[in-house]
Amino acid sequence: MEQNMGYSFHQMPEQVDEILGEDFWWDIQKTIPKRGPCMDVYQDVNRYMLVVELPGISEASGISVRQIGQKISISGEIPYIYSIDKKNLIRNERFIGSFSREFPIPFPFHAEQIHAVLKNGLLQISIPKNEEPEITVHIPVQDT
Repeated sequence: MEQNMGYSFHQMPEQVDEILGEDFWWDIQKTIPKRGPCMDVYQDVNRYMLVVELPGISEASGISVRQIGQKISISGEIPYIYSIDKKNLIRNERFIGSFSREFPIPFPFHAEQIHAVLKNGLLQISIPKNEEPEITVHIPVQDT
């Protein structure tokens, strides 16, 4: 049984801003740092799309995309681009450094059909949905 308490989970960031102010998110970020670059995931009828923010990575050779079982693994390093020491940053919201992210894919897929493109700091990975029919196999049971 779900009760509506007058708020929505999707509206929570705006409601927190309204109650606690915008600086609340900055304070939380210092407590719970980012583990990697931001990623969006969506799907349509034919494919899954992963879109990963990779600012500062200008060549595809700086990124590794692999299939590990039913997961897509993305790793690389977002470079520190400033001429000052990191401790002199007044505010640091962007992820910088080495990262490794894995994302489970909820359907069968073939790695050789995946298409990945790095453009304007965004890695876009298209994973076609495999339309193989479900296979039913009879497994014999033996008496002991």
